[in-house]
Amino acid sequence: MNIAIASGKGGTGKTTISVALSEYITKKGYNVVLADCDVEEPNTALFLNLGNKKTETVSVDIPKLNSIQCIGCSACEEICKFSSIAMVNNLPLIFPDLCHSCGGCVLVCPTGALYYEKVPIGIFEQAKKGSLHYLGGLLNLGKIQTATIISYVKDKAKKIKSDFVIFDSPPGTSCPFVETVNGCDHLILVTEPTPFGLNDLKLSVEAARAMNLDFSVLINKNDEKEKTNIIEKFCKTEGIHIIATIPYEREIAFAYSTGDFKKTFINRYSNELENIAVFLKKINKKED
Repeated sequence: MNIAIASGKGGTGKTTISVALSEYITKKGYNVVLADCDVEEPNTALFLNLGNKKTETVSVDIPKLNSIQCIGCSACEEICKFSSIAMVNNLPLIFPDLCHSCGGCVLVCPTGALYYEKVPIGIFEQAKKGSLHYLGGLLNLGKIQTATIISYVKDKAKKIKSDFVIFDSPPGTSCPFVETVNGCDHLILVTEPTPFGLNDLKLSVEAARAMNLDFSVLINKNDEKEKTNIIEKFCKTEGIHIIATIPYEREIAFAYSTGDFKKTFINRYSNELENIAVFLKKINKKED
């Protein structure tokens, strides 16, 4: 079962939930893949005590020009739908950061003046700890192919035999979010009961519905002193299931800052994690 954990804004605690839920389900005897898809700022591995990780370079094919063979026909410019090629003085000028490596320009070139060259854009890493398998990616500085790295991580996750795959999504609702959550069996939207949290949750809900995704909401950092919880009111109005509510506690924040929150979090919120696990298993049975 593929589960994506996302949030409309950063700092709501989606990595906290991703790590804690993965550890909890693993202790229940399941094989779990935890994939950090926040490839611009990955931090999941910091909380797992994995030891040595295996890494490999992720590259993309970028067209290069042999100007001697080029006849200036502009076929490459015409076929490119991403404006990554422009004809200048009868020669194609290639903009690598706009290229989507579709291969069209190389195919239509009548003289073979265009060819592919591998260009590194980041790294992929993995490690295993018991029945928990960690996967992650890291985009190189200055590169913009975030979705490509995420797709690479997801493809690797598909090849691992597991009971649950948990994707820690990038924040927001842009392309990295869409690439991560696309095709998941259930999406958990982590939010906080603040005006900013509500605003960005609304955007996430709109995106999830546009993608026809099954989703629920987890309220993190919940302040019990609040007489009216704006997230609860919104979810009730919209008919959205709240999968769990985690209180706001200084002890958890302190444990997180030291990088050792898992034991404290799991012990304190085992009931909430169990409810999430039971809910997900029910969904999985329905799909089977």
